[in-house]
Parts: sequence; C-alpha cells; structure tokens
Amino acid sequence: MAGVADGGTLPTLALGRVEGKPYIISEYNHPAPNTFSSEAFLLLSTYAALQDWDGIFAFNYEGDTRDGWNPERITNYFAIDQHPTKMVTLPAVAALFLRGDVQSPASRMIAAFNYDAGIERIRRYGPNLGADAFGVNRMDTLRLPVALTLNAKVSSMSPAPSIANVFISDNRQLTWDTGSGKGFVTINTPRSKAFIGYVNKRVIDLGDVRITPGATMQDWCAITLTAIEGNDFKSAGRFLITATGYVENTDMGWKNPEKSTVGRDWGKAPTIVEGIPAAITLTVPASRVRVWSLDERGQRVGLLAVRDVNGNAMFELDGRYGTLWYEIEIQRSS
Repeated sequence: MAGVADGGTLPTLALGRVEGKPYIISEYNHPAPNTFSSEAFLLLSTYAALQDWDGIFAFNYEGDTRDGWNPERITNYFAIDQHPTKMVTLPAVAALFLRGDVQSPASRMIAAFNYDAGIERIRRYGPNLGADAFGVNRMDTLRLPVALTLNAKVSSMSPAPSIANVFISDNRQLTWDTGSGKGFVTINTPRSKAFIGYVNKRVIDLGDVRITPGATMQDWCAITLTAIEGNDFKSAGRFLITATGYVENTDMGWKNPEKSTVGRDWGKAPTIVEGIPAAITLTVPASRVRVWSLDERGQRVGLLAVRDVNGNAMFELDGRYGTLWYEIEIQRSS
C-alpha cells in the first residue's frame, strides 16, 4: 500500500473523523498471507500521528488457541503474535505514535456542512459521510489533519483538486510518493527514520541517515531506524533498526501466481523471512559507531563491520546475519 496513487485505506479512515470528538481505529491489519504486510502498522501509526488520532488497535494479537500458544508459524489472516515481520516493527510503531515522533501539524482542514446538505448527501450516496463529500481532496489527509464539522452557516460541495504524484506532510516529516506504480513512503523525524516501499534502485537521504536498499525478492522492503536512547542520529545513544520484506510459512499452499491467497493451506512451521540487504550511512565518524545483529530476544549476537566513507560511518545489513533487527550504538565524541 505504501505510495499507492489513492492513498489506500488511510484517507478513507481520516475523512470520517468528526472535529472535537475522540477518534479511535479499533481494528486494523493488512492480513496474511500478504507478503508486503510488515508495512501495516508502520503506515497506520505514522498517519494516525499526523492526523492526531486518539487510539489505534491492531486486530488481533492471537487468533486461534487450537494452534497452541507458540506454533512458530503464521496461523491465520489477522493474528500477529506469530507474524515475525509485523511483531518486529512494533517498537518503531510505538515510537511513531505513542512517543509522538511524528508530530501533528498545526494547520487543519475542516470540512463544514449544514444539516440539509448532510442529509441530502446521505440520501443520495448512503450513510458513510466523509470530508471528501464537502470539498476535501482525500489525498490532503496525507499532508495535514482533516475532520468534519456540522456548521449551519456553511455548505460546501466544491470539487476536489487534481491528484499530484508526491504528497509531503505540512510538517515536512512524511513523504508519500506514488512512484509511477512503484511507490514508497519516507519518515524523517529527529528520532525516527524509515523507508517503506519499492526499492527501484533508490537512495533515500533522510538528513542524518542515508538508506540504500539492495535487491530484494519483491523489489520492496521496510527499513526503520528508531532512537531508543538519544535525541537524534548524531548524538550518543542506542538505536534500533528493523529490516523486513517477504514472509511466508514453510510449504505455504499458494493458490495462484499472484500469491494473493492460500485458501486454508497455511503450511507449517517455521515461518521463513527474507533477509534485507541495505547500506546505512550515519553522519558521524565511524570510530564512534558500533552495530550488532540481534537474536529473537533482541539480544546482541554478532558485530557488524563499520567503515569510514568520506568521514561518515557506513555499514551493511545482509541476509547472512539471519535477523530482522539490529542495534546501533553511537558513543560520545572524545
């Protein structure tokens, strides 16, 4: 969904918010066996934070106790407890939304309408009333907060403007790029950085961080960097990287070449994940940087080589490390 031309599910959710009322998304997921589904909660949390929503819920944690507590495979469409590429992104998700790494812009777009206009719209088109019915372009939800308000003095049904190819949030932290069918999203905040979408030989410059993804199975990946300790990616601290892509169970029973369904043939344990290759560059001296691959408990396992490239620290993620996440430590300058 990252970078798709109509914004996917997110604008539809945003257009229904009522100004001045709490807004909670109670059930959300990009269900298995979707092989791009590690983007699900990253995208939701990012744009929920931009929209200043009050709560988001992943649906659901554990879906079927008949498989036992730890079947070590994806068990159904929605359960995330055994879904490695979704679970591993949750620290980044929490930072983006709960910690407020993505800030909500001060500007707002409020769609005002009067009672008669609202009733007429519902009579003609059904009960789902959104701000796009009253002049708001759905893609504006990728730029700034949007809401509906009932205002007896205003009735606006002006046509929405044409859709562009790139949508940058008003706070300049988010980019939604439709990419001519090879779309992507970038997140660029002081304590969270991310690239989500089609690689397409891109080099992603996020200020203090540069991400150069390598070739992947779907030409697609989701790479996040999150400050666990530290104010930014130049300061001393500890930082978490996640790198996710293709995922499936062993012997998963795909029913078509598009891999859009497995019917009920979910396969068996273990779940197989793709190791994502990427070069990460930080604008600090290599002498200050150490990087580890992490095991399934998040504990340090192997030390990665860090090289000096024009005065900057550069290291490479690779499938040979057998992990979806890594830890960076930036030491204090001497």
